[in-house]
Amino acid sequence: MILLDALVEVLTGEAPERPDYGVASVPADAACGAHGLVNEQGTGAEDEDDTAALADTRYEVMYSLTHSDDARADELRSVLRTLGDSVVVVGDGGAGDHARWAVHVHTDDIGPAIESALSLGKVVEIRVTDMLDPLGQGRTHGTTEGTSGQDDAGPAGGAGARAVAGPGAGAEDVAPRASGTPTRSIVSIVRPGPLAELFTDAGADVVDPGTDGSGVIDGVFAVDADEYIVLPNGELSRAQIGALDAALRDVGRHALILPTASVVQGLAALAVHDATTTLSLDGFGMADAAAATRHGYLVRAEQDALTLVGRCAAGDLLGVIGHDVALIDGDPVGLVCAITDRMLTAGGELVTVLLGEEFDESATEEVLTRLRAENPDVEVVSYAAGSGRVLAQVGVE
Repeated sequence: MILLDALVEVLTGEAPERPDYGVASVPADAACGAHGLVNEQGTGAEDEDDTAALADTRYEVMYSLTHSDDARADELRSVLRTLGDSVVVVGDGGAGDHARWAVHVHTDDIGPAIESALSLGKVVEIRVTDMLDPLGQGRTHGTTEGTSGQDDAGPAGGAGARAVAGPGAGAEDVAPRASGTPTRSIVSIVRPGPLAELFTDAGADVVDPGTDGSGVIDGVFAVDADEYIVLPNGELSRAQIGALDAALRDVGRHALILPTASVVQGLAALAVHDATTTLSLDGFGMADAAAATRHGYLVRAEQDALTLVGRCAAGDLLGVIGHDVALIDGDPVGLVCAITDRMLTAGGELVTVLLGEEFDESATEEVLTRLRAENPDVEVVSYAAGSGRVLAQVGVE
């Protein structure tokens, strides 16, 4: 702040006026007590308590403001400057209801610092930290997170609490959570059937995307957790992912949406999920595992078309690697083996094959036998995929 104030003074010729938040002077004997030294009268411990009391109201208040505009953000900035120091109100450059301003202030007045924003927009992601005890080791004042305008923001009512609401929820719909280690849910977007059971058995919560993905947001909100890692698995368009992200941010939920473009990438990500680490580190590891998984699938052409490998007719089997058609054939077993061989040319240790209803028991056995015979150093596992437009999926790790 000293550097910023100096820059403002150089550019404008006026030094910013800032309140003095220095701690009041303490007598020498009290200072000795504060450093654990007891005088002859034994007053050191009492003076230490007095010193702590003098510095017990130093808080850092942070939150996000949505559903506002630049004019109201400027108004909030002016108000906060009368309440404390280190004021920052900065927007993300968005427009409309999706625009967002990050708010930061050092103040003794937690309530007014938050309440001053209630009439200027929607307040979410509130955090209040005692800067003299940021780890909460000496006092009960912790970090408050949630949505404001719907919960108390004071240090007593908000310490360690979190309020969560679904889209459009009012004050009566907000349910505070108990303090402690946050719960984390892995939400997998996958259709009902064997694949959904596979994710459920691995510990994920499953949300059915339906025919058009319209129920995904409500499905995710129905999962009760403090933190979310969402695996789209290729079931959502970019616009739907953007809508889900906006809905989660609007209610202040902590969530990561990972770029899993297929079910096999979702399974690879779920395999390295670590609930003991932080949300960011967990998401980073899962995203890294998904990105390292090459994926392909079989689908039947719905109409005549021109692909990168030639013309296909309606009903032809297409072998797709990533997002591009790589092979056209009429034999499903041979096509699964062919696209797997293509992907293994870049190396791999584990092949995961998900076979749909078109592959009966004998076809499944033939696929596994051929893959294992042609790639003896590679582990090959197979799971039933059930019905669907995609006939088979292959992942190589």
